Amino acid sequence: MDAFAINLWRSKHYERIGYEVKVDWSDLLHKLEQPQKRAQAYLVTHRFYFAVPEALADRDRVIKKDYFERAGRQRRGTVWEQLGGAGLIVVSESGTSRIEWEAAQREAWPLPDTLIVSLLRNLRRDVEQGIQTPESYTEEVA
Repeated sequence: MDAFAINLWRSKHYERIGYEVKVDWSDLLHKLEQPQKRAQAYLVTHRFYFAVPEALADRDRVIKKDYFERAGRQRRGTVWEQLGGAGLIVVSESGTSRIEWEAAQREAWPLPDTLIVSLLRNLRRDVEQGIQTPESYTEEVA
């Protein structure tokens, strides 16, 4: 798991989302062919997404036109069928992103102590090194 987000509000049920970033086709295929390697990330998150550049997302796509001749993408019969319950986020060259396919919502297991400790250690290290935290970045932007 390359990134982890947790909603801090009870009204949002403290939802946890995991992200795996892939920029190389062979690396993505390898990851999709071995779902057991992302099993822990699936278990501790409510949703899980792969984030890929637009060029990668357009590979092995089946474009199907509907009754009104509108083009739409489908997973069936492509490598994207192997996402399982994961969603797909497509990132353009300009840096904007969009959710191509929503991730399945599921119950998450409690966070293991080792993951909580790892997150807190990384946060402490970032603060000590002066790396911007999301909160300080948000304050600067506002």
